[in-house]
Amino acid sequence: MIAALVCLTGFPEPLWAQVSPSLTPSTAFPISLASPDNALGVALNPSALGALESWSLTYSHVAAAADTSQPDRYDGLFFASPLGEALSIGGGLEFARARDGSAADQNGLFLGAALSRGRVWSLGTSWHVRKPLVDAAGIHTADIALSLRPSTTLAVSLIGRDLAAGDRELGTRTLRESGLLAVALRPLGDDRLGLELAGRTDASGELGLRMAAQGMLPGIGRLAAAGEMTEIDGRQRWTVSAGIDFRLGMVSVAPAAHVGEVGEDVGWSLLADVHGRPRPGVPGPRTVWKVPLRGLGSRRILSVMRTLEQALHDPRVQGVVLVPEGAGLGLAGAQELRLVIAALEQANKPVYCYLQSASGAEYYACAGARRVAIDPAGSVRLMGLGGASLYFGELLRNVGLRADFVRIGTYKGAPEQYTNEASSAPIREVRTALLDGAYRRLTNDLSGDLGLAEGAVKQLIDRGPFLAEEAVREKLASTAIDAHELENDGRRVFGERARIGAPRTLPRDPRFGPTGQVGVVVIDGTIVDGENVDVPFFDVHMSGGRTVAAAIDKLAGDRRIRAIVLRIDSPGGAVMASDQIWRAVRRARAKKPVIASMGDVAASGGYYAASAADEIWASPSTITGSIGIFYGKVDVAQLAARIGVGVEHDTRGAHAAADSFFRPFTDDERAALADKLRIWYRQFLERVAEGRKLDIARVDALARGRVYSGDQAHALGLVDHLGGFLSALARARELAHLGIESELVVVPRMPSNLLEYVLGTGQAQAQAASVVPAPLRALVQRVYPWSVIDAATPMALYEGPLRLE
Repeated sequence: MIAALVCLTGFPEPLWAQVSPSLTPSTAFPISLASPDNALGVALNPSALGALESWSLTYSHVAAAADTSQPDRYDGLFFASPLGEALSIGGGLEFARARDGSAADQNGLFLGAALSRGRVWSLGTSWHVRKPLVDAAGIHTADIALSLRPSTTLAVSLIGRDLAAGDRELGTRTLRESGLLAVALRPLGDDRLGLELAGRTDASGELGLRMAAQGMLPGIGRLAAAGEMTEIDGRQRWTVSAGIDFRLGMVSVAPAAHVGEVGEDVGWSLLADVHGRPRPGVPGPRTVWKVPLRGLGSRRILSVMRTLEQALHDPRVQGVVLVPEGAGLGLAGAQELRLVIAALEQANKPVYCYLQSASGAEYYACAGARRVAIDPAGSVRLMGLGGASLYFGELLRNVGLRADFVRIGTYKGAPEQYTNEASSAPIREVRTALLDGAYRRLTNDLSGDLGLAEGAVKQLIDRGPFLAEEAVREKLASTAIDAHELENDGRRVFGERARIGAPRTLPRDPRFGPTGQVGVVVIDGTIVDGENVDVPFFDVHMSGGRTVAAAIDKLAGDRRIRAIVLRIDSPGGAVMASDQIWRAVRRARAKKPVIASMGDVAASGGYYAASAADEIWASPSTITGSIGIFYGKVDVAQLAARIGVGVEHDTRGAHAAADSFFRPFTDDERAALADKLRIWYRQFLERVAEGRKLDIARVDALARGRVYSGDQAHALGLVDHLGGFLSALARARELAHLGIESELVVVPRMPSNLLEYVLGTGQAQAQAASVVPAPLRALVQRVYPWSVIDAATPMALYEGPLRLE
């Protein structure tokens, strides 16, 4: 294919190209013109800078000669890096030297930039000046290039070279404007095989043609070869180049040889590159990843799970050391970690756990590891299951407050904490079933881990907690060692040559086109109307229905997102917000797969949102269900009177002050509210029935506010599969035909520091300030949501998961 193009941009040609002009003037290695994957894009194709995933520092050396003792030399050094998602920049220097030190000696300077959108297209330009050493005047030219990558198999680049060059003499040759078209194909959809065809024409009408191929060499890097035909003064000249790109992590070295007609113009080149992220090639030394487990809230645990998934699939990873340090795990979160540990062990990648002052959940998570060690001053707080429920009914009445609630569902217990002194019989029934089921699961799992009968495990739990020496004696841990001895002790598991270090990025090559991604929508904390709510220092986060629905809609409309995972760790909240999220999930489900993954709790409004997904995944101890609804307020009229505050209502309309905190509901209002709640409850049932493909009567029989464990919900059909986040993610990838290398896009973003709270921006897990005592944070987290929720808001809410003490 020969391109007759309008000249847009240009590249300098080194001296060896005077003998055999090349379409890739800055290197003799057969690099791709349509998609160079390093900093040479500055000189070869500036639009390719938009596809760089990380920074690149590239050195190119070329030697060519009529005889090998006196070569022409070319040296180039280039750097490029993305700046954010849409802008990339680069620059470089070139030095060309002739054998005889003639006027052909020259230096060159490059500056380039590219704008891109989602790897689908990029537009780049570069400016360069070349200056012969014997002449003070330099020649300034510019390049402009456009690249399109409409799919993973095709890349097309249109390049104009040496804009405004005219017919200028540069040393011993004439610099002319030229245009180039390059088309690259990856028939297998990835970098295992690449084919490319490129054509060039310059202002004088002389043509050039290049055919190239690249293929991966497993365990080495890649092999590349190219053949070029170039016209010089009406005469056709042919050159052939071939080389091997040896890759070791972030470094690659690519020697190549090139030869012209009838063995003439023999030369060689060396291309060296340091890249910001590793690429497949020569296997590096196998390492053991050390992964700290701290502050595993709703979002941080997803990051840890993703790291462990990479360790599972990365051949460089020999095993994993887990170090719980105040992980804050719930029972369901511990079960998710147990699944990943089991998968690593099954893949012959041993897991070593180093405990300090371990909670029961941390120990439960680690009990299936190959080896468990503990700090000599540490402990294991394995004491059983439990959870405290606070009831404020009598306190509120004593201070002159009256909780006035209407609820649908015998088992809808959330209002009871404000109206009762203790739980009602139906709520005690549910809690008993939850505790019994979770305890059976716990003792059965630990029985398998410890090689004990379940009765012996129960006796062991009853004797907890355990100091380090006791934990070793009871075989809860293999040894008690200082943290400095961890690496030496780890050799018992990983071998004498084991190297323990921080997790590394999974090696991969950039792909053409819009690479498939999985969107992860996190719904955590109480669900409220409007936007997300974040309170610094107290670690308060609430999911706003408008914010979450907008995030789902955005992912649904993004072609790069092939599937969506809803990660739900929420007790529910406002009915309207929950329904907004449900509708957004249904809209997204019509376009791409949507899988729900439940964390410690996904109840009431949390389950409401999950029910719209294609599939629901839960851990065995996830708290879910609670399909019910309530409405109410706290009447402060008696307290106001007691402290001398007079209240007068001036209204028009019988129910104008129904939402006021300064009077109770009337009997008529309470009856009307009950009628409205039945309508909302019916809508809740219909949403679940539609999403779960169940009869409404069947949903109603399972609903009425009743809470279930993941085990129970799975048996009843409210949950499709038992498994953690990685199980749901694997299923989403399967439905979207994506591989392990697919990226995750986690939304909505959360502030990570006080400035981001103020500015309303951020993308990481919000961390509570250490200066705020934990009990105070817990109180604020319990009470604050009610200051945000409007009194006129119907609620689908459940209070709290079980805890493993």
